[in-house]
Amino acid sequence: MSTKDQERSLLPRLGAIYAAVIEHAGWKNIFCQLAIFLKVDASAPVCSPLAGTRPLHAGSHMDVMSYPSRAILAIVLVCLLPYTVEAAPTPNACSPVIVIEPHTPKTSDSRPNLAWEPIPGASAYRVKLDSRIPEGEKVFSAEVQVSTTSFLPAKALTESRAHVRATITPICGTSDGIPTVFQFDIDTAPACGTDSNIRISNTSGKRQLLWAGPKSAQSHNIWIYEADTGKLLSNAEVSESSWMFPDDLVGPAIIAIRPKCTAGQGMFSYLAF
Repeated sequence: MSTKDQERSLLPRLGAIYAAVIEHAGWKNIFCQLAIFLKVDASAPVCSPLAGTRPLHAGSHMDVMSYPSRAILAIVLVCLLPYTVEAAPTPNACSPVIVIEPHTPKTSDSRPNLAWEPIPGASAYRVKLDSRIPEGEKVFSAEVQVSTTSFLPAKALTESRAHVRATITPICGTSDGIPTVFQFDIDTAPACGTDSNIRISNTSGKRQLLWAGPKSAQSHNIWIYEADTGKLLSNAEVSESSWMFPDDLVGPAIIAIRPKCTAGQGMFSYLAF
Protein backbone atom coordinates (compact mmCIF):
# COMPACT_ATOMS: atom_id res chain seq x y z
CA MET A 1 0.00 0.00 0.00
CA SER A 2 1.47 3.35 -1.06
CA THR A 3 1.94 6.34 1.22
CA LYS A 4 -0.67 8.21 -0.77
CA ASP A 5 -3.25 5.48 -0.18
CA GLN A 6 -2.44 5.53 3.53
CA GLU A 7 -3.04 9.27 3.64
CA ARG A 8 -6.43 8.82 1.99
CA SER A 9 -7.60 6.67 4.89
CA LEU A 10 -6.88 9.29 7.57
CA LEU A 11 -10.23 10.92 8.20
CA PRO A 12 -12.40 7.74 8.15
CA ARG A 13 -10.11 6.14 10.78
CA LEU A 14 -10.06 9.28 12.96
CA GLY A 15 -13.86 9.28 12.81
CA ALA A 16 -13.95 5.66 13.97
CA ILE A 17 -11.60 6.40 16.89
CA TYR A 18 -13.70 9.41 17.91
CA ALA A 19 -16.88 7.31 17.77
CA ALA A 20 -15.31 4.69 20.03
CA VAL A 21 -14.50 7.33 22.64
CA ILE A 22 -17.85 9.07 22.56
CA GLU A 23 -19.91 5.87 22.66
CA HIS A 24 -17.67 4.28 25.35
CA ALA A 25 -17.18 1.25 23.11
CA GLY A 26 -14.36 -0.04 25.30
CA TRP A 27 -10.58 -0.01 25.13
CA LYS A 28 -10.41 -3.07 22.85
CA ASN A 29 -12.36 -1.40 20.08
CA ILE A 30 -10.50 1.85 20.51
CA PHE A 31 -7.08 0.21 20.10
CA CYS A 32 -8.39 -1.90 17.21
CA GLN A 33 -9.33 1.27 15.39
CA LEU A 34 -5.87 2.70 16.09
CA ALA A 35 -4.31 -0.52 14.77
CA ILE A 36 -6.31 -0.32 11.55
CA PHE A 37 -5.48 3.38 11.33
CA LEU A 38 -1.73 2.68 11.47
CA LYS A 39 -1.71 -0.56 9.43
CA VAL A 40 0.09 -0.29 6.16
CA ASP A 41 -2.01 -2.94 4.41
CA ALA A 42 -5.57 -1.74 4.90
CA SER A 43 -7.05 -4.71 3.04
CA ALA A 44 -6.04 -7.12 5.82
CA PRO A 45 -8.58 -6.86 8.67
CA VAL A 46 -7.10 -6.56 12.15
CA CYS A 47 -10.38 -6.50 14.07
CA SER A 48 -14.02 -5.90 13.30
CA PRO A 49 -14.99 -2.28 12.62
CA LEU A 50 -17.21 -0.40 14.99
CA ALA A 51 -20.89 -0.17 14.28
CA GLY A 52 -21.69 2.88 12.24
CA THR A 53 -18.15 3.36 10.85
CA ARG A 54 -17.14 2.90 7.22
CA PRO A 55 -14.51 0.28 6.35
CA LEU A 56 -11.33 1.50 4.74
CA HIS A 57 -11.42 1.34 0.94
CA ALA A 58 -8.90 2.14 -1.73
CA GLY A 59 -11.07 4.78 -3.31
CA SER A 60 -10.89 7.30 -0.50
CA HIS A 61 -9.78 10.70 -1.76
CA MET A 62 -8.40 12.65 1.20
CA ASP A 63 -4.77 13.66 0.86
CA VAL A 64 -4.14 15.32 4.22
CA MET A 65 -0.81 14.50 5.91
CA SER A 66 2.09 12.07 5.78
CA TYR A 67 2.18 8.69 7.54
CA PRO A 68 4.68 9.76 10.27
CA SER A 69 2.48 12.72 11.17
CA ARG A 70 -0.50 10.39 11.47
CA ALA A 71 1.47 8.08 13.76
CA ILE A 72 2.34 10.96 16.09
CA LEU A 73 -1.31 12.07 16.13
CA ALA A 74 -2.42 8.53 17.04
CA ILE A 75 -0.01 8.44 20.00
CA VAL A 76 -1.38 11.78 21.25
CA LEU A 77 -4.93 10.44 21.00
CA VAL A 78 -4.03 7.38 23.08
CA CYS A 79 -2.58 9.62 25.80
CA LEU A 80 -5.74 11.73 25.91
CA LEU A 81 -8.22 8.85 25.96
CA PRO A 82 -8.16 8.28 29.77
CA TYR A 83 -9.08 11.93 30.38
CA THR A 84 -11.88 11.75 27.84
CA VAL A 85 -13.41 8.49 29.06
CA GLU A 86 -13.15 9.20 32.82
CA ALA A 87 -14.39 12.79 32.67
CA ALA A 88 -18.09 11.88 32.94
CA PRO A 89 -19.11 11.96 36.65
CA THR A 90 -22.22 10.29 38.02
CA PRO A 91 -24.98 12.95 37.98
CA ASN A 92 -26.52 13.96 41.33
CA ALA A 93 -24.31 11.46 43.19
CA CYS A 94 -23.65 13.77 46.13
CA SER A 95 -25.65 16.90 45.45
CA PRO A 96 -26.72 19.20 48.33
CA VAL A 97 -30.14 18.49 49.80
CA ILE A 98 -33.20 20.75 49.50
CA VAL A 99 -34.86 21.37 52.88
CA ILE A 100 -38.69 21.21 52.79
CA GLU A 101 -39.45 21.48 56.54
CA PRO A 102 -39.76 23.83 58.39
CA HIS A 103 -41.75 25.52 55.62
CA THR A 104 -40.96 29.07 56.78
CA PRO A 105 -37.86 30.79 58.26
CA LYS A 106 -39.79 31.30 61.53
CA THR A 107 -41.81 28.74 63.49
CA SER A 108 -43.61 28.61 66.83
CA ASP A 109 -42.85 24.89 67.27
CA SER A 110 -40.11 24.40 69.86
CA ARG A 111 -39.46 20.86 68.59
CA PRO A 112 -39.75 21.21 64.82
CA ASN A 113 -39.39 18.33 62.37
CA LEU A 114 -36.52 18.74 59.91
CA ALA A 115 -37.14 17.19 56.46
CA TRP A 116 -35.48 17.30 53.04
CA GLU A 117 -35.77 15.81 49.57
CA PRO A 118 -33.88 12.54 48.93
CA ILE A 119 -30.60 12.56 47.00
CA PRO A 120 -30.04 9.77 44.42
CA GLY A 121 -27.12 7.62 45.49
CA ALA A 122 -27.15 8.76 49.14
CA SER A 123 -27.17 5.92 51.69
CA ALA A 124 -27.42 8.15 54.78
CA TYR A 125 -27.43 11.76 55.95
CA ARG A 126 -25.44 13.49 58.70
CA VAL A 127 -27.47 16.09 60.61
CA LYS A 128 -25.98 18.69 62.95
CA LEU A 129 -28.23 21.03 64.96
CA ASP A 130 -27.24 24.05 67.08
CA SER A 131 -29.82 26.17 68.91
CA ARG A 132 -28.98 29.49 70.57
CA ILE A 133 -31.17 31.87 72.53
CA PRO A 134 -31.08 35.61 71.59
CA GLU A 135 -28.54 36.26 74.36
CA GLY A 136 -26.09 33.98 72.54
CA GLU A 137 -26.06 30.95 74.86
CA LYS A 138 -26.23 27.56 73.15
CA VAL A 139 -29.19 25.66 74.64
CA PHE A 140 -29.21 22.60 72.37
CA SER A 141 -26.65 20.80 70.21
CA ALA A 142 -26.78 17.42 68.48
CA GLU A 143 -25.07 15.54 65.65
CA VAL A 144 -26.63 12.33 64.33
CA GLN A 145 -26.61 10.12 61.24
CA VAL A 146 -29.95 8.99 59.81
CA SER A 147 -30.97 6.76 56.92
CA THR A 148 -34.27 8.59 56.32
CA THR A 149 -34.92 12.07 54.92
CA SER A 150 -36.16 13.61 58.19
CA PHE A 151 -35.06 14.20 61.76
CA LEU A 152 -37.10 15.05 64.87
CA PRO A 153 -35.10 16.39 67.84
CA ALA A 154 -35.35 14.34 71.03
CA LYS A 155 -36.40 17.42 73.02
CA ALA A 156 -37.42 21.04 72.57
CA LEU A 157 -34.77 23.32 71.08
CA THR A 158 -35.82 26.21 73.33
CA GLU A 159 -38.42 27.26 75.90
CA SER A 160 -39.16 30.59 74.27
CA ARG A 161 -37.04 31.94 71.42
CA ALA A 162 -33.96 30.66 69.61
CA HIS A 163 -31.99 30.77 66.39
CA VAL A 164 -31.34 27.32 64.94
CA ARG A 165 -28.61 26.33 62.49
CA ALA A 166 -29.00 22.95 60.79
CA THR A 167 -26.30 21.36 58.61
CA ILE A 168 -27.33 18.34 56.48
CA THR A 169 -24.66 16.36 54.62
CA PRO A 170 -25.55 13.45 52.29
CA ILE A 171 -23.28 10.39 52.48
CA CYS A 172 -22.67 8.70 49.13
CA GLY A 173 -20.71 5.47 49.47
CA THR A 174 -17.58 6.28 51.43
CA SER A 175 -17.54 10.01 50.70
CA ASP A 176 -19.51 12.99 51.98
CA GLY A 177 -21.56 15.12 49.64
CA ILE A 178 -22.00 18.88 49.64
CA PRO A 179 -23.43 20.08 52.99
CA THR A 180 -26.55 22.24 53.11
CA VAL A 181 -26.84 24.88 55.86
CA PHE A 182 -30.43 25.82 56.79
CA GLN A 183 -31.19 28.45 59.44
CA PHE A 184 -34.50 29.38 61.05
CA ASP A 185 -35.91 31.08 64.14
CA ILE A 186 -38.20 29.73 66.86
CA ASP A 187 -40.64 31.90 68.80
CA THR A 188 -43.09 29.91 70.91
CA ALA A 189 -45.02 32.96 72.15
CA PRO A 190 -47.69 33.02 69.39
CA ALA A 191 -48.49 29.33 69.97
CA CYS A 192 -48.82 29.70 73.76
CA GLY A 193 -50.61 33.05 73.95
CA THR A 194 -50.75 35.78 76.60
CA ASP A 195 -52.17 36.29 80.07
CA SER A 196 -54.78 39.04 79.92
CA ASN A 197 -57.07 41.08 82.19
CA ILE A 198 -54.40 41.38 84.87
CA ARG A 199 -55.65 43.09 88.05
CA ILE A 200 -55.09 43.31 91.82
CA SER A 201 -57.90 42.40 94.21
CA ASN A 202 -57.89 43.56 97.85
CA THR A 203 -60.15 41.47 100.06
CA SER A 204 -60.04 41.64 103.86
CA GLY A 205 -56.65 43.32 103.74
CA LYS A 206 -55.10 40.63 101.53
CA ARG A 207 -53.89 41.52 98.06
CA GLN A 208 -54.31 39.01 95.29
CA LEU A 209 -53.11 39.10 91.68
CA LEU A 210 -55.70 37.80 89.21
CA TRP A 211 -55.64 37.26 85.43
CA ALA A 212 -57.18 35.28 82.57
CA GLY A 213 -54.79 32.74 81.10
CA PRO A 214 -54.88 30.98 77.70
CA LYS A 215 -56.42 27.48 77.61
CA SER A 216 -53.12 25.90 76.58
CA ALA A 217 -51.27 27.29 79.62
CA GLN A 218 -50.00 24.70 82.11
CA SER A 219 -48.53 27.25 84.50
CA HIS A 220 -47.66 30.96 84.83
CA ASN A 221 -44.37 32.66 85.72
CA ILE A 222 -44.51 35.87 87.76
CA TRP A 223 -41.73 38.41 88.36
CA ILE A 224 -42.04 41.60 90.42
CA TYR A 225 -39.40 44.34 90.03
CA GLU A 226 -38.83 47.56 91.91
CA ALA A 227 -39.94 50.35 89.58
CA ASP A 228 -36.99 52.71 90.18
CA THR A 229 -34.02 50.31 90.33
CA GLY A 230 -35.24 47.21 88.49
CA LYS A 231 -34.33 45.04 91.47
CA LEU A 232 -36.14 41.71 91.61
CA LEU A 233 -38.44 41.73 94.64
CA SER A 234 -40.25 38.41 94.18
CA ASN A 235 -40.93 35.65 91.67
CA ALA A 236 -43.11 32.57 91.52
CA GLU A 237 -44.59 29.88 89.26
CA VAL A 238 -48.23 28.93 89.81
CA SER A 239 -50.67 26.61 88.05
CA GLU A 240 -53.78 28.68 88.85
CA SER A 241 -54.76 32.08 87.45
CA SER A 242 -54.17 33.84 90.78
CA TRP A 243 -51.37 34.65 93.20
CA MET A 244 -51.34 36.01 96.77
CA PHE A 245 -49.02 38.97 97.43
CA PRO A 246 -46.47 38.62 100.25
CA ASP A 247 -47.35 40.93 103.15
CA ASP A 248 -44.04 42.81 102.96
CA LEU A 249 -44.27 43.50 99.23
CA VAL A 250 -44.91 47.19 98.61
CA GLY A 251 -44.78 49.46 95.59
CA PRO A 252 -44.08 51.17 93.42
CA ALA A 253 -43.30 48.03 91.44
CA ILE A 254 -43.85 46.38 88.07
CA ILE A 255 -45.36 42.93 87.61
CA ALA A 256 -44.37 40.77 84.63
CA ILE A 257 -46.37 37.61 83.97
CA ARG A 258 -46.04 35.00 81.22
CA PRO A 259 -47.89 31.72 80.53
CA LYS A 260 -46.01 28.45 80.07
CA CYS A 261 -47.34 25.81 77.67
CA THR A 262 -46.26 22.46 76.27
CA ALA A 263 -45.03 24.23 73.13
CA GLY A 264 -42.96 26.71 75.16
CA GLN A 265 -43.46 30.05 76.81
CA GLY A 266 -45.96 32.72 75.85
CA MET A 267 -45.68 36.49 75.64
CA PHE A 268 -45.14 38.85 78.58
CA SER A 269 -47.84 41.02 80.08
CA TYR A 270 -47.14 43.86 82.53
CA LEU A 271 -48.90 45.68 85.35
CA ALA A 272 -47.63 48.57 87.49
CA PHE A 273 -48.82 49.18 91.06
